[in-house]
Amino acid sequence: MKTFSGDKLRSIRDENYYSRRAVVAGLALLGLPLTEKTLGNWESGISEPKAKQLAGLASLFKVELGDFFCQQRPLVASTRGLNSKETA
Repeated sequence: MKTFSGDKLRSIRDENYYSRRAVVAGLALLGLPLTEKTLGNWESGISEPKAKQLAGLASLFKVELGDFFCQQRPLVASTRGLNSKETA
């Protein structure tokens, strides 16, 4: 399963030499207003952009939508302690 990655967003922004202010201004020109704090929250993983905002970021940076996502490993639950011999 792929999930949004704030680290990838920050990396793409840095690779393109955009400040947060420049990204906010660029998205505003696309009709997608937001604050620098919101962008910072996306980059730090506190929140995630909506689909329209993500599409705006891809357009601004001239990248594919998939460039903002990473492969998430499935969680593996421990079965330790479920065996009656181990709990006795």
